[in-house]
Amino acid sequence: MVKLVQDTKTKKWTVVDNHDTLIIDYIFDDVSQVMGVEKGRCPIVERALVKKDGKWGVVNKQGEQIVQCKYDVIGDFSESYAQVERDGKVGLIDKNGVEFIPCVYDELVINNRSTPIQAKFDGSWCLVDWSGVAFTPVGIYDSIDEDFERDLVYDDFDTNGYFIVTRSGKCGVVNSMGVEVVGCQYVNKEDIYIALAYVEDDITKIAEKESKILDKIIAKYEKKIEHARKKGASESEINMIAQDRKREIRNAKVVCANKLQNIARKLDRTAPEYVEEVKASETLGA
Repeated sequence: MVKLVQDTKTKKWTVVDNHDTLIIDYIFDDVSQVMGVEKGRCPIVERALVKKDGKWGVVNKQGEQIVQCKYDVIGDFSESYAQVERDGKVGLIDKNGVEFIPCVYDELVINNRSTPIQAKFDGSWCLVDWSGVAFTPVGIYDSIDEDFERDLVYDDFDTNGYFIVTRSGKCGVVNSMGVEVVGCQYVNKEDIYIALAYVEDDITKIAEKESKILDKIIAKYEKKIEHARKKGASESEINMIAQDRKREIRNAKVVCANKLQNIARKLDRTAPEYVEEVKASETLGA
């Protein structure tokens, strides 16, 4: 374990080991989010934020500066990731300091690790997965919303992983793989829910299978990055591994998306007729 120590004269902070041997010079202007403890001559439980020349970085419990002081803001770490901001744009870094979501977005909406991230870019919204791959087209959707009105959902199926999207005033649905399973051709949500119930069973099996493949890829590269860190790999080497991870996931997603899109297109052509039939039968029943 290491300690954060402040020089009483210069007011600069540094990292020392348990024998008070300098690990990093007195170069930091401030420290924050020392996980689990107060500032001062105390052990760092997990990590601490350090500030230099107006920018923030991260030091881990071994005293290594895993994130250079280059961010305007580093948010709280949650589930091993933190939101960062640089030059007015936001992204995400992981527990190893890798910027897996680049700081190019205007806004990020994060629900949980099991669903993709809603990202705003230049006025439009897209979905970004946890490897940093944007897998819905950028500049297409005016809004993306995960909130479903539960009382209107037909057949009581699970809507987790589905997102309502809008384009040119019309609504549709994309799933957690970024596939538009209900085309943007509906005006009201009730029609969307009927159409979603119509296509859901046909696409779930393929989506679940491909999701398992992606989970394995992500887990594999997380271990690779952690192992490389322990061996003292440089930031450029870590970034190369992260890029390999992104490429492999992108390739897997392309295969998955093509399979799902072909199914969705066939179903989507007949879905409007099904919607009208359901609405007509409900009207007669009333």
